[in-house]
Amino acid sequence: MKRLLALLYLGLLLSVSINAEAVQYQIVDLGICLYPNGINSSGDIVGSNGTQHAFILRGGILQDLGTLGGTDSTGFSINNNRDVVGSSYTTDGTNRAFLWRDGVMQDLGTLGGSISSASDINDNGDVVGGSYLSTGNMHAFLWQNGVMQDIGALGGTDSHATGINNNGQVVGSLYTAAGAWHAFLWQDDVMHDLGTLDGNWYSLAAEINDNGQTVGHAQTSNGNHHAFLWENGVMQDLGTLGGGYSVAYDINNYGVVVGISDVIVEGAAVSQHAFVWTEGVMQDLGTLDGDVVSEAYGINDLGQIVGVSGNYNDFHAVLWVPVPEPSSVFVLVCGAGSLVCALLHGRRYPI
Repeated sequence: MKRLLALLYLGLLLSVSINAEAVQYQIVDLGICLYPNGINSSGDIVGSNGTQHAFILRGGILQDLGTLGGTDSTGFSINNNRDVVGSSYTTDGTNRAFLWRDGVMQDLGTLGGSISSASDINDNGDVVGGSYLSTGNMHAFLWQNGVMQDIGALGGTDSHATGINNNGQVVGSLYTAAGAWHAFLWQDDVMHDLGTLDGNWYSLAAEINDNGQTVGHAQTSNGNHHAFLWENGVMQDLGTLGGGYSVAYDINNYGVVVGISDVIVEGAAVSQHAFVWTEGVMQDLGTLDGDVVSEAYGINDLGQIVGVSGNYNDFHAVLWVPVPEPSSVFVLVCGAGSLVCALLHGRRYPI
């Protein structure tokens, strides 16, 4: 039986200034017991903790959100009302989409199958994700006021929604009739294929802001995958930090994008670093001192960015804060010693 013991205390571990053209960032260590997935505009962070439960980290206080009766849960998104969505195992061992609100975790049901997962929630309380049908296929859903709506798959067999904005626009990915995964935008009850970079085979959408700007990643003409920004019908390649691969995970309402990218280290070796992209420039957010890998998963409208930093098998949750800081930052640090926190929960975006 695996036993996880966490000693929690407040304190600032590390601040590092990152060279940037427009903005500098401090990187703050949040500890090894947290795996963050998102952040709202109040700086509340959501993800999974060392006990493999969904959590909210607010003002230095970690709140365990529990489960739907099963062993594990993961929080994927938090809105500005502190509503959290994600997935949790139930008492019968199936994985279900949940909405956590005012201390209560609610099972959102399915589209007829046994499994569902919620990816995002807007400030109106509308939830999107994916659910299996009774046929065994997965379709994107929109959950509103207690009703889960199948938003279709545009001629193919499968789809999954990953983002929704406050205007009700939904993005995600669908399996086309030709057998390829493409990013989609759903609005006014119509699903639109967003295409790919260079007319190639593959694209996946991750998130959409209130201006309709959509981010994700897509295959390029040379077979690599690059982060993209889709806006007004045009998919823009955001490039990389020097390697061949990048993925965009989130975008705020100012058009600032975060994600991960291959980076050339010491002229040859390839590693992976978190990036922030704004106004045509992709900036390396760096890592904690001594680490070689970092990833950025979420950004709010204050420019605060959450992600992880580590050495492939030992990751710390981190917060990148613009300098000067937009607000007070409270840091939660997990105990060290013999503690090993298994970061078992996946991200809400397929890679």
